[in-house]
Amino acid sequence: MNLTALTYKRSTQLLAMVSLGLLTGCVRQEIKEITRVEYAKSTCLTPCIPMAISMDSSLRYQFYADSSYVKRAIAQRSYRGRINRRLWNELTDKLDSIDYKHLDTSRMQFPSDVQHVELIVYRGDNKIRLETEGSSSKVGKVLAWIGDTYKSVKLKPITDTLQFNATLQLDPRLRQRQ
Repeated sequence: MNLTALTYKRSTQLLAMVSLGLLTGCVRQEIKEITRVEYAKSTCLTPCIPMAISMDSSLRYQFYADSSYVKRAIAQRSYRGRINRRLWNELTDKLDSIDYKHLDTSRMQFPSDVQHVELIVYRGDNKIRLETEGSSSKVGKVLAWIGDTYKSVKLKPITDTLQFNATLQLDPRLRQRQ
């Protein structure tokens, strides 16, 4: 066997192994399953502003806030905007870091004087709903981060009524009917 044929054979084998390695590496990458996230905060006895946020993998962002509970001139407002891929990836990474798939999702009863937080994570046709009080735990910190995302998104006021599956942002008298 001549040297050229041997070199060609080794090159072909090396190329095949590198290609297989690349393909295997691509297959092993975790595909982000989250398609949409909704977040809502309730009213409370102190001046808490109820709000709701919806973000999806198409980078659409919706925000609703009702400042009438703290007697501000502008009461209910709805906004739309777009987020960047970096913010969406950071959101999904943070949700993965708290193992959102395995959080306690039992509906709890909380005292009415504290603000409650609701999180709904959509994965294809399934959804995971979490309702909790704000806390200093890792989960609470991620929820607080989600609640503050509106501060970094360029939002435009709209006159449309936004629809959310989250309900904590609604007046408590309306929420109990649902």
